[in-house]
Amino acid sequence: MMEKNIKLEATMDNFKVVSKFVDDLISGNVVDELIHDQIIVAVEEIYVNVAHYAYGQLDENGDSIPDSGTGPVEVIVSDENRVVTITFIDSGIMYNPLEKPDPDVTKPPSERQIGGYGIFMVKKTMDNMTYKYEDDHNILSFSKKY
Repeated sequence: MMEKNIKLEATMDNFKVVSKFVDDLISGNVVDELIHDQIIVAVEEIYVNVAHYAYGQLDENGDSIPDSGTGPVEVIVSDENRVVTITFIDSGIMYNPLEKPDPDVTKPPSERQIGGYGIFMVKKTMDNMTYKYEDDHNILSFSKKY
């Protein structure tokens, strides 16, 4: 089993660092280019959500104001039995994206609500996705067999 982690400030400036970290670890193992690309896109979707919303100040409705705060994020990559698992841990606002209903993709684009498509795409392309809130931390993981 291989497991590596990186801890850094959850800012958009650090996205390239996280992307390269994950890419370097999975490139030698994940043979299928499609699976590799799906994992990298999923990392981007989750990381961007953390960077934009996890540490945001709250508006009058209790929703996070994008890019209004920052804090630490840890990204853990593990590879065991041909399954890559990526885990994101942050101490931002408690938020379980898996509780949000999937967008209705059968509606015409003009009638669709904005938002929610990134998480929907990750749920559809990864084999498993879990969330828990533990010790004041959001812990979101997804995995993909290769």
